[in-house]
Amino acid sequence: MSWTFTPDSSYLRHVFPEVAFALEDVLIEYQLKQENYNLLTRTVDSVTVYSILLTGNLLMDISPIDRGMQGSFEWMAFHKDKESSEYRLIESVRAFVQIFDQSQIGGHSQLLFSYTLAADSLKDLVNIALGGLKHFTGIQTLPTRLAMEEQ
Repeated sequence: MSWTFTPDSSYLRHVFPEVAFALEDVLIEYQLKQENYNLLTRTVDSVTVYSILLTGNLLMDISPIDRGMQGSFEWMAFHKDKESSEYRLIESVRAFVQIFDQSQIGGHSQLLFSYTLAADSLKDLVNIALGGLKHFTGIQTLPTRLAMEEQ
């Protein structure tokens, strides 16, 4: 018996969507931790929501938006590389991003920004969201980062 087929990531995602999502989730958390963001995680309806604490008492929530095979959530989107003559899929991160002001009286957060965003990397996605917040509201903020000893 010889090996005649080498599956790529998009095929494996198609066949094992829940496993693919679990792996993507681990990758997303790893990338956020690599940026040293002050990060909170919680699970909402079996989906991990990552929250980045921002300056000015703001909070950015990032959650997967796309649905794939068998209704499983996905963080990554695949599209054809337009610059290549060969059929080659490239990936991007797609997520639902919300930014809240947590300083409201009575403990209620005010939603300031809410968009579905796509970017080549998670770092780019965070920066796009911060740029959108500044463009639409005039509010400029930055992610808070963990001190070296807290990592």
